[in-house]
Amino acid sequence: MPFQQRIARLGSRNSVVQTTLKLTLPDVADVYQGAELWDLSLVDPDNRRPVDYRARIGLLEQVSALLKCDRRTAMLDMLKGWQDGRAKLAVIAILLGYRRDHSKLFAQGSYEPLIATGSKVDQICAFARSYQQDVLVVAVARFSVRSEADRDWAGTEIPWPQAVGRQTHWQDLFGGRVVERRGEGVGVEAVLGDMPVAVLVPITADTAKYDLDAKPVSVRGRGGNSAVGGRRAERARTWSPARA
Repeated sequence: MPFQQRIARLGSRNSVVQTTLKLTLPDVADVYQGAELWDLSLVDPDNRRPVDYRARIGLLEQVSALLKCDRRTAMLDMLKGWQDGRAKLAVIAILLGYRRDHSKLFAQGSYEPLIATGSKVDQICAFARSYQQDVLVVAVARFSVRSEADRDWAGTEIPWPQAVGRQTHWQDLFGGRVVERRGEGVGVEAVLGDMPVAVLVPITADTAKYDLDAKPVSVRGRGGNSAVGGRRAERARTWSPARA
């Protein structure tokens, strides 16, 4: 049914948003065993149930290969063909890999909400995490029905966090595009584009190992241009799809 198909598709984008928030907000990244793809349980999944790891390994290999070719196109294609769950798996794999390499940022880093300005402030959630010189910026689109009806983000901006220091060039872990900092804020269109989520990290020598397909974007902004415990939580924090 067209209505059911539309709701399911929009729900998949919400799931990608929720997964991104879960893996970047303060706290332990708690992923249920077997929930690396879509999970339609009406209650919390049972961690004792059998998991088809072979299928997940196969999908992860596909995801990894596609991301290396053209990251942004791959992510958009996976969101379009959302039914197989690869979009969610890609988000988990990318963010868990970054968490592994920047563990102190997520374990001890501060949290700074970034309050958007403009006509669609209620449709964007953004924040920054920072620890010493390590920092990232997360932006996600809210209300997928509204976003689909009106994709124009013109006039809506996100302020740069106070912890950015002298960092001027940032790259999205999901799309690979580069955003140049010019001024106090950055347009949401430049950060998200057609994606519902973005995680911007400063471009350094370390960034290259994530095989990001850089697509420079120059943007003028304003002024110029509690941890959960338990065995399951510990497993979620250290789990990598490649080990499944």
